[in-house]
Order: sequence, then C-alpha cells, then structure tokens
Amino acid sequence: IVGIGAGSAYLFDVLDGSQFFTTTFLKSEPSGTHAERGYWSWSSDGTWLAPTNAKLTFAGESFVCDPEGKVLAPGKLRLAGRLMRCKRTPTLISRSFWDYGGAKKGMIILNPSKLEQLSGAVQLYVYAHECGHQIYGGRETRADCYAVERGKREGWLDSAGMNQICTFLEHHPGDWVHPPGTKRCQIMTRCFGKAKPRRASR
Repeated sequence: IVGIGAGSAYLFDVLDGSQFFTTTFLKSEPSGTHAERGYWSWSSDGTWLAPTNAKLTFAGESFVCDPEGKVLAPGKLRLAGRLMRCKRTPTLISRSFWDYGGAKKGMIILNPSKLEQLSGAVQLYVYAHECGHQIYGGRETRADCYAVERGKREGWLDSAGMNQICTFLEHHPGDWVHPPGTKRCQIMTRCFGKAKPRRASR
C-alpha cells in the first residue's frame, strides 16, 4: 500500500510476517531530506507494534520509538474515554516525541506522557487539531477551527472546555507558523460560537 501526499510518502509492505514501514520526507526541512525505515509487527488487536529504538524524523528532528510505541489503525485510538478517528489516518504513539502531538500527511503522532497532563477536552482538541491538518494541510488557524467545531458537533467540547484550551495556549508566544496563543483563542472562540451543536437524539 503506497500513500503519497504533499511533503511525504509512506510505503507499507508485508515482509516475512512483519510490517515493513518506510517514510520519506520530500519537503525541504531544517535537516534536509530524510528517509527512515523500520520494522513493525502485527498485534492481535490490529495495531502495529513499533520496533525498539526505531528512529523517525519529524520536521527536521529525530525521535526514538520506545518499546511500548505502536501505530494504531484508524478508529482504534481511545482518548479521554472516547474512540477517535481521523478518516483513514493511523496514529503513531510515542512517549519520546517532543510535543503533545504532530501531523505529517497520512500520519498523526501523539505523546501520551504529555497528553496525560491535560484535561480530557484539551487532549481531544490536540488530536482533532492534528486531524485538521490531514484535511486542510498546514493551515494552523483552520486546523484550530476544525478542532473546536468538531468538538461542539460531537458533544465533547463546551464553554468550559474552550476555557481550558485557551488556558493551555495562553502563554504560547507564537512562531512563524502559529499565531500567539491569545490570538488563537480569539479565533477559536468565534469558530466555536458559530459551530452547530450536537443534535439531540430522538
């Protein structure tokens, strides 16, 4: 199975009963072009188990997949008590990833050690934000709005949860990609206000 998207290509092939995984980042990044290769084995619940000390590169920085690391098939991720899905996108779980979450075309990365420090609403926001990148590419503001709109629509985000997200982001100074946290909060609050709530079950 080959998936190719803007900035990355993923190749999955079965070799000798193991799952062979290659990712090549084609977009220019701080460390240049990268190609990584690792071997993954199937577990009984349909997840891929990461090999010990497999090195991957994300946004020009390398991180190591710990022995407990695994790739969850779409629809297999349980976060804050909810099963979460981002279309056909798998989720790489790695406690060595340096941020709460990240996204490359065709892959979401989550660090459970960091996410465990957050409230349930903020955990779900992080995942939904990274899912937004799978849909809208690198548009950070659109990924933010997608996350809070989805949260309101699915019923896991309310006004209290929005306040938690804003508190989570308030000290972020912003960078060349992300607006400052206070600005992101203002934009997301507007998007949340305009979003349609979950329909009441009949």
